[in-house]
Amino acid sequence: MPDSGCMDIACRGGVTDISGFACGRTDYSLPATRKAAVMRSNRLSKNEILTIPNALSLFRLLLIPVMLFLYRGREAYAAVAVLIALSALTDVVDGRIARRFHCVSDVGKVLDPIADKLTQACLFLCLLDKYPWFLWLLILFAVRELIVTGMGCLVLKRTDIMNGAMWYGKAATVLIYGCMFLLVLFPGIPEGVAMVMCAGCAGMIVLSMILYVLYYRGILRAAGKSKNSACEGGGEKMPER
Repeated sequence: MPDSGCMDIACRGGVTDISGFACGRTDYSLPATRKAAVMRSNRLSKNEILTIPNALSLFRLLLIPVMLFLYRGREAYAAVAVLIALSALTDVVDGRIARRFHCVSDVGKVLDPIADKLTQACLFLCLLDKYPWFLWLLILFAVRELIVTGMGCLVLKRTDIMNGAMWYGKAATVLIYGCMFLLVLFPGIPEGVAMVMCAGCAGMIVLSMILYVLYYRGILRAAGKSKNSACEGGGEKMPER
């Protein structure tokens, strides 16, 4: 373990320590062999990309243009409802497979929510013709995704940790999938009932956005405190011998 004198030099000299917190600009504490090892460990391996959960996420992405075509081009509402159910099922299955067989990857943490969000946006677009006020729900959905994704990227940059979906994000996804499934399968639903379902989705979208902002803000504060503590601790003088 480095003594306090070395830590002092590290913080003033701009060295990135092993925990990933940068005290300055330049990193010249790690030898070339260790730097190469760190770079290799940060690269994505083929096993992390070519997994069954990731393949299922890609499958859900491929379903999106099919849904749009069947709904807008053929008005095959029952077929679209079946595809919505299939997409939701694969969403559940890929998560369980990833956890059960320990194949959770950073690629999957990115690909899975992208498939979810694009599928939900696709369903909003499908229903715009019948329910024009769904445009406001789509705008609200887009705002939430911009805010949450932006904060998630900031957390990744500060902590080098890719966070998965939280329960409130999953709850919003389940509610949206359920409402969209019913509205597509039963096109004769009264407009008043559809508005209530839309309001429920909007409320859950806003709630999940607030909870995500609070969650990410807590992570950023903790990361800032840890970084400051590391640099302050490294400034202590080396005891006389």
